[in-house]
This record gives sequence, C-alpha cells and structure tokens, in this order.
Amino acid sequence: MLLIDPWITNPANKNGKEDLAKITKADLILLTHGHGDHIGDSVALAKATGAKLVSTFDLGKAMAQYGGYPAEQTGMGTMGNFGGELTLLDGEVKIAFVPAVH
Repeated sequence: MLLIDPWITNPANKNGKEDLAKITKADLILLTHGHGDHIGDSVALAKATGAKLVSTFDLGKAMAQYGGYPAEQTGMGTMGNFGGELTLLDGEVKIAFVPAVH
C-alpha cells in the first residue's frame, strides 16, 4: 500500500483519530513536499506500519533529522531529485519527481 500526503486527522475528518488507528499496513509513504498539511500523519503512520519514506532527498533528510520520521525507514532507494524517477514495489509503482508550484 502506498499512502500519499497522509493527513488522516485533518480537522475536516471528524473520525480522524479512529481512521488513523485503523491503518496498520503500509509499504510506502510518499510526501510531495514539506508543508504541514502534506506531512500530516506520516510520522505516526511510519512508526505504526514500518512504511518507508518516498520523497526528495532534502525532505527525507529533514524528516529524519528534525521531523521524527524513523531514519531506518528512509534511504537512497526511496528518495530522488527533480527530473529523476524511481520504480518501487517490484515494479508496481513508478514515481517521477517533478517540480510543482502552489
């Protein structure tokens, strides 16, 4: 399972805490960028599931050093730079790193 920018406890989700507790399995957590509404519950989910972080190198390093993401669940195999691509989960998932402004 791949989770993208998982903010399950978003105030708009009145059952957020219960829904978060139900997620017990995830292979990867992809963070598109470092805004709080995109990082969301990624650290709690990583600790609960063992999911590896998929992100740019700079965001991955910051999440491990300062954001509480388990460092052993980050690494070269799941991080990239803009213009790069990763193929993960035995070829089931292909990630393209592209810049986006919002």
